[in-house]
Amino acid sequence: HVGRGIWMDWMAQGARISQNLFYDNDLEDIFFEVNHGPYLVDNNVFGSPINVWDMSQGGAFVHNLFAGCFGVNSETGRYTPYHLPHQTDVVGLSIILNGDNRFYNNLFLPVHPDKKHSYGLAAYQKAGYPSYADGNAYYNNALPFEGEPHPAVLSDVDPQFRIEDKEKEVYVLFTLQGGFSNLQTKLVDTERLGKAKFPKQAYEQPDGQPIVFDTDYLGRARAELPAPGPFEQLQAGEIRLNVWK
Repeated sequence: HVGRGIWMDWMAQGARISQNLFYDNDLEDIFFEVNHGPYLVDNNVFGSPINVWDMSQGGAFVHNLFAGCFGVNSETGRYTPYHLPHQTDVVGLSIILNGDNRFYNNLFLPVHPDKKHSYGLAAYQKAGYPSYADGNAYYNNALPFEGEPHPAVLSDVDPQFRIEDKEKEVYVLFTLQGGFSNLQTKLVDTERLGKAKFPKQAYEQPDGQPIVFDTDYLGRARAELPAPGPFEQLQAGEIRLNVWK
């Protein structure tokens, strides 16, 4: 409930933003400023009108729910540092052309989308470096990443996403129609994510061990063919989940 939910300023190499609930932020839920990756963003609910302002590169977005829009910008006026893996020693400087991101198994449920903003991943088509996407589900005019091999696109379906704040408890509600039961997803892990372009560091645990995204926002085990978004065991129909208490 602030102007900006989280501000990830430069040198956030190795950071992980996981299992957070964002809503009612006046600016954006999260702002990535002049980072080169790798950083992990997984199992979050982004519920404000603006979800992500991305002025970085090298992020991995896995199993998130996005109910708002994206802002994607380069930054060619500043050379900012990247480091040796899991260390603070600076090994280089670079500008930000954006891209070099990964988007796997996310759920896009825009609320009242308009033509002024970008919903889904279409904004990354103009980024300076290639990004990678697969297993994402796009509702209500959210646009998929061009060339994404296995998206589910339900442009004319409004899931009516909303958040109920009961003071002592918070719920998310949305309605899903059949459409991603045949979505080709698979578990995401360190090997699949590869390495960020500049630091050449893998997306892994703080101690350098591999990571597997095998649990959801609520701590439940992921299936071998996991559901898109932060919640496993999704079914068609109205869904109401307690996400904070």
